[in-house]
Amino acid sequence: MTRSGIINLAAMFAVLAVSLSAAMVIRRDSATAVTAASPAPGATTYLVDLGNGRQGVRDAADVVAPVVDYRRILSGSSTADWLLSELCEPDRVIAVTRRSHETAPWRYRYAGKPMVASLENIETLLAMQPDLLILDSFGDPRRVARLREQGLQVFDLGQMRGASSVLTAMRRVGALLGRAARAEQLARRYQRSLSALAADIPENRRPRAMYLGVYGDKLFGGAAGTAYHDILVYGGLRDAAADRFDGFPDYSAEQVLGIDPDVIVTHTGGGDPLCHHAGLRELGACRRPGGIVEVDSFTLDDPGVGILEAAEAIANAVHPAATP
Repeated sequence: MTRSGIINLAAMFAVLAVSLSAAMVIRRDSATAVTAASPAPGATTYLVDLGNGRQGVRDAADVVAPVVDYRRILSGSSTADWLLSELCEPDRVIAVTRRSHETAPWRYRYAGKPMVASLENIETLLAMQPDLLILDSFGDPRRVARLREQGLQVFDLGQMRGASSVLTAMRRVGALLGRAARAEQLARRYQRSLSALAADIPENRRPRAMYLGVYGDKLFGGAAGTAYHDILVYGGLRDAAADRFDGFPDYSAEQVLGIDPDVIVTHTGGGDPLCHHAGLRELGACRRPGGIVEVDSFTLDDPGVGILEAAEAIANAVHPAATP
């Protein structure tokens, strides 16, 4: 699952289902109801009038969470980690994911915070006494259902499948926390930054590319409808796999050779295993200078702010003279 103004913005970013019944239980010992003030236009899609001057926000599973002054927020995804660090006071976030805490380039922001090692251990989560858990539901949606069944107020960001998902998540979380205007500014800045990275690169100067990873003999990718696709496009490339594949395909060596991209984007250290794969030794990108672009694993796999970071790294590598 980030150069004059763009450098400053990237630095800011770096330091920067199942329906619930109307009688759902909400853990909110210290939370009090609040009314969202003048929500930005992008947030209004998700706001729901609960009556008596109260509002709620509709999440990706169509479950409405009330807009209240949440004081013990638990983050269950790297996307939520980053959004909360941008839209919420630090003392209201009681824990972040182990992945962000240990491997995010901006992990210093989480120093001293407890970690959520897994969402499977419901007893551990309940012991933290959160009044809100924010996560994305990539994987088994039953996990979210189990958490709700235990009385947790869960806000589901849904599957993060690219920049559009990130923008939606920003606006939803902003509306939920009463920070809709701030979230709208963040969303617009994020979109402008992505669009500016390779805005001056015409289509005929964009190399054909694909994201490719390898584990043992297994080849996998990310094509249309994924963050990997957006990373390639915003980084100034053409996704050569998008016409034939979507989602997260497993490739055969013959399929990769058939696509024969000019550039392969992979994780740091992944180029050598790819080019020594038994079926890929004739791949043009392996013999072409600059044909393999490696990006650090966290940003390449992060479906949130990592899209901006990874796309910028690709633009720097492929179009160094043109990158703003």
